[in-house]
Amino acid sequence: MRLLGLLVLAAAAVGVSCVDMWFNSAVVYQIYPRSFMDSNGDGIGDLNGIKQKLPYLQELGVDAIWLSPIYKSPMYDFGYDIADYKSIATEYGTMDDFDALMVEAKRLGVRVVLDYVPNHTSNESVWFKNSIDRVDNYTDYYVWADGIPDATNASILHPPSNWISVFRNSAWEYNAKRGQYYLHQFVIGQPDINYRSPLLREEMKDVLRFWLKKGVSGFRVDAVNMLYEVDPADFGNVYPDEPMSNTTTDTNDYGYLLHPYTKDLNETYYVVYDWRDVLNEFAQNESKIMMTEAYTDMDLMMRYYGEGSRDGSIPFNFIFLGELNGQSTANNMSTVIQKWMSNMPSGKVANWVNGNHDNTRMASKHGVKRVDAMNMLALILPGVTITYQGEELGMTDGNISWVDTKDPQACNTEDPINYWKSSRDPARTPFHWDATANAGFSTSSSTWLPVADNYQTVNVAVEKAAAKSHYKASYPFYKDVVALKHTAAVASGSLGTHALSSDVLVVTRVPTSTSDATYVAILNLASSSTTVNLNSIAGVPEAMRVVASGVDCALNKEVLVQRTSVTVSGNCAMVLKTNTGSDSGGNGNGTDSGGNGNGTDSGGNGNGTIPTPAGSATTFTIPLIRSLTPFQPKGSTIMGGFSAKMRKILLLVIATAAAVSGVDEWWHSAVIYQIYPRSFKDSNGDGIGDINGITSKLPYLKDIGVDAIWLSPIFLSPMFDFGYDITDYKKIAPEYGTMEDFNKLMAEAKKLGLRVVLDYVINHTSNDSEWFIKSTQRDPNYADYYIWAHGKPDPKNPDYLGPPNNWVSVFRKSAWEYNVQRGQYYLHQFAVGQPDLNFRNAKVVEEMKDVLRFWLEKGVSGIRIDAVNHLYEVDPANHDGHYPDEPLSGAPGATPEDYNYLNHIYTKDQNETYNIVYDLKVILDQYTEKQNDSKIMLTEAYADLPKIMRYYGDKNRNGSVPFNFFYMTELTNKSNARDIKMAIDKWMTHMPAGKVANWVNGNHDQSRLASKFGVDRVDVMNMLALILPGITITYQGEEIGMTDGHISWKDTKDPQACNTEDPVNYYKSSRDPARTPFHWDATANAGFSTGSSTWLPVADNYQTVNVAVEKAAAKSHLKFYKEVVAVKRLPAVRSGDLEVRALCENVIAVARYLPGHPVVVGVINLFDAEIPVDLNSIHLLPRDLQVEASGAYCKLEKGDKVQKGKVTMSPHCALVLSSTQNCCAAPK
Repeated sequence: MRLLGLLVLAAAAVGVSCVDMWFNSAVVYQIYPRSFMDSNGDGIGDLNGIKQKLPYLQELGVDAIWLSPIYKSPMYDFGYDIADYKSIATEYGTMDDFDALMVEAKRLGVRVVLDYVPNHTSNESVWFKNSIDRVDNYTDYYVWADGIPDATNASILHPPSNWISVFRNSAWEYNAKRGQYYLHQFVIGQPDINYRSPLLREEMKDVLRFWLKKGVSGFRVDAVNMLYEVDPADFGNVYPDEPMSNTTTDTNDYGYLLHPYTKDLNETYYVVYDWRDVLNEFAQNESKIMMTEAYTDMDLMMRYYGEGSRDGSIPFNFIFLGELNGQSTANNMSTVIQKWMSNMPSGKVANWVNGNHDNTRMASKHGVKRVDAMNMLALILPGVTITYQGEELGMTDGNISWVDTKDPQACNTEDPINYWKSSRDPARTPFHWDATANAGFSTSSSTWLPVADNYQTVNVAVEKAAAKSHYKASYPFYKDVVALKHTAAVASGSLGTHALSSDVLVVTRVPTSTSDATYVAILNLASSSTTVNLNSIAGVPEAMRVVASGVDCALNKEVLVQRTSVTVSGNCAMVLKTNTGSDSGGNGNGTDSGGNGNGTDSGGNGNGTIPTPAGSATTFTIPLIRSLTPFQPKGSTIMGGFSAKMRKILLLVIATAAAVSGVDEWWHSAVIYQIYPRSFKDSNGDGIGDINGITSKLPYLKDIGVDAIWLSPIFLSPMFDFGYDITDYKKIAPEYGTMEDFNKLMAEAKKLGLRVVLDYVINHTSNDSEWFIKSTQRDPNYADYYIWAHGKPDPKNPDYLGPPNNWVSVFRKSAWEYNVQRGQYYLHQFAVGQPDLNFRNAKVVEEMKDVLRFWLEKGVSGIRIDAVNHLYEVDPANHDGHYPDEPLSGAPGATPEDYNYLNHIYTKDQNETYNIVYDLKVILDQYTEKQNDSKIMLTEAYADLPKIMRYYGDKNRNGSVPFNFFYMTELTNKSNARDIKMAIDKWMTHMPAGKVANWVNGNHDQSRLASKFGVDRVDVMNMLALILPGITITYQGEEIGMTDGHISWKDTKDPQACNTEDPVNYYKSSRDPARTPFHWDATANAGFSTGSSTWLPVADNYQTVNVAVEKAAAKSHLKFYKEVVAVKRLPAVRSGDLEVRALCENVIAVARYLPGHPVVVGVINLFDAEIPVDLNSIHLLPRDLQVEASGAYCKLEKGDKVQKGKVTMSPHCALVLSSTQNCCAAPK
């Protein structure tokens, strides 16, 4: 009986595995039915026309067709205004025609995917008519709201809010019969459905089930991020106005407003997950696809993939549409590929979209010469390829006159001159079948839109007959590449992108099995021919064969080529093939890039590796010597495109250049140690750390190998926020010492070879500052040094002036404080005692530059700018002289006193902030030259990734190194190897080329590393911060694994916690636990102070976790930290390429390569059991290795020898290995 049970379970498992995940590597062909094929001569495409052309699509090799809406509709927006979701539009045919189409598609092996338009219906829908009449269940099916009475004539009703339609003008339309306005985010005839109605949500699920029962293979969900609007119950039962964007002065334009209340609402994702559950009901034998359309930020888009245990959709990847054009370089292309792959959650399926019915056709956007290149990229990359009808031919946009314009988006402009800028009609012109009348689309005398002028030369018949064409000929390029989509390498192999120059991009797809073929795609964006040497790319064998040759390629199919010399014609896109095996390694090492199916490498800045779908591998290499970018082909691996001899020459040139410049760019691969002075070392027994205490411990810092110390504020301050409220920027706080003490610290640091970086807190001062006092007195020189504003009269009590607006402080409650003497409110984005400076005053800017020069003259090596993205607020001149209210965030559980209650669009991340940073960089560069010591600028900004990246600089100006908080914000003690890899990839991919990365595990504002990640991950996180390229930021105590201390409500000092006024939950806001005194030894007060008490209590575990204990132990976190810091000095780690691989859920490997030097690889076991690790999948890694650094939990010791085929990793072990042979010998 037991055996039978096991057999049943086994059979069930097989049954589950037999579900066809067809879309993991599929071509989905979008058909705009109105323009594909007209079967009855009425000038409009239809279902029978589509059925008639299914053999063409089968021959093309597509896996599925996606039909734009075919439902009953008045066709005001050509099917996107649906009157009945369960009926077919009469101009397209009947339900019988649809059923016949399904039968024929099934016979030919072509799946059918439908457009699902759930945001709105037509105003001719029975649902809408019933809703107007307030018929029972339909009353709340739509978004209705009362109008706002006119101030002077109450009989006139205005729209409920200022919301604007995507198609221009108000998003509200009055319905006289119901006596209310309805919302339409698109055209007037498309009333928005109300997803806050449970009945409506069930109705829409029923629509899905109706079509799934008919056998469709999935859905594309239209405008998904518009489904929900904010709940008026959260806003006093009204729909709030949306804030202005300040990007246009056209008040009727959709871009006039930001849309926090009508887009990207949190509830949307859960509706999508519910729909996924419905699709899964029908996925017994065939998985159902759901693709969602959302033009939104990357992080929001990625949530559609799913959350936790809930699966979602495949969000459309519009990166090719939005970020590439006809001028894009190979480096641009590689970067956008990596951007999607690095942000995509592990185990999900990518997709690539070149065009659709709403955007300019691919051939018009990128140019006809890039048709093959863009098609090849979309097809050779992992996941789903979306081909819009005609892209395989290179169809271009048609010319549609104002008279012939049909698109409501263009018609709504009411502009016969500029309408074309908004029109989608040019991308919707009829398909080109042949050179006969109407391009063979219709036998009618006219078509619903005119056929494009070039139909006689660009059509299926012509391209079938041509010697070479985009679609089909003797060398059928599109078809040939489609045929590769289901090969092992392209379906599930590793992915590599390599921008060998600005014009040449190479994409490699390497299978996991050496018995399967490897494919190498090459595109040349230049108009002239070039010869490419592929020696530098791992996985490329010596001999290859052309298997797909684009229109402009001189090399035809079946031609054999050598990897050292591949001639690529101008504008050529081609694919090469080989069988992998002993020669698959490239560079003569024969390594297998496929890994075990889970290995993924890290991408960035034009090269690298990125995760591929559902457990497959990807391989990218990142160039890491960012300062040497001018000496290498743009986007290539470091010197990867050069011969061994040339590499040696270039290294000599680089060394010479560095010697000539004489400036040591010390911080490009530095360890910077953050000291919180109050808690580091007390030299005088008062219980407070001080400057002399720091000086006394500089030998310790030198011993552990740090390059620089960063001091949290040491300036004169009332210490309400412990130094971040500065009274005088040019004086030392007396509890920390004197200026003479500081000068001694500088001298001793210089003697020991340590640099000093200071905190630069310029967003605000203390309210004890002389500047602020004079500003309250309206001293002419200081009157506008701060942000002042008049109060707002209370409607119920005009004598009371409330705050100017609803802005909330980071430390809770209003960000405004009234000053009686001045009779105005001042802004404080942090504590009441920290008034914000006014950076719109040029005097303030110059004042702060003078502060910077003061400390640079004293020899400091740089600054860390605090809260940099708070420097500017919006200019009230752009808002009728007032500071506008910030919109509500909708954050669950947030109260009006909580900072996260609002969306801070007016007080953070203002555009002017970046220019200030760039200006400060100019000053630092002047002192770099003056003092012959490179100056660093670090900036703190908790913001969206694209905003953070702008701090690096723009095309013309250099900026700062923005802090990378990904370890703190995106990882936890539950994170697996893939999560860690993803966090690394995301930074490296988004970081601009030529810039320096950085890695932060903790700081004085966040929970300590050992508390956040667990003591068993201390070595793991320290190693990751040290072995990766760029700067390592270590917060004091991380090297010994210090944990947060317990601070009672009585002992709490942090104003952020005190402001909660909550003795029970204060700890959730408190930063004190991460600021407890440093543990030097097991004596009283952990050796921090001889005082009877300390400013904060010492953590309870100081007797077992301290420097003295860890120095004496056989193995410890401290000893491992020192060992890895020493490894950071090795050439491969300082300036080599990076490869990151998640070898399985619990094992991650980080490899660093530099030609002519040993490979360094860090290996981590996150699991609580011993694991044998096979490193054969690591590119270019020689067989014999030795241990360079061994974590506290590792059995292997420093100096032990191992082989890459089996490295035994103890539980929670972090290990650094180096090869006994140098990397990257030139192939013979």
